[in-house]
Amino acid sequence: MDLLGEGSFGKVFKVMKKDSRQLYAMKSMKKQTLINNNQIRYAVTEAQIMREMDHAYVLKLMYSFQTPEYLHMVMELCEHGDLSQ
Repeated sequence: MDLLGEGSFGKVFKVMKKDSRQLYAMKSMKKQTLINNNQIRYAVTEAQIMREMDHAYVLKLMYSFQTPEYLHMVMELCEHGDLSQ
């Protein structure tokens, strides 16, 4: 996993799905940090928007899952940097 970026509530990694070898970006957010900062509903809303949107400038959420400590969102990989450049 290559680290692509880091924010206040988590990190984004470049990952590969084993069966298809497809590359994705995976955002991992620590649950306790989200809880401590009252941000759980914003993380859930972000996932819902990304899952439902179909627009060229919004990355598509492909998968989401959780472990005991983290929330993970697997989305399309923007290969050539972020969209703000």
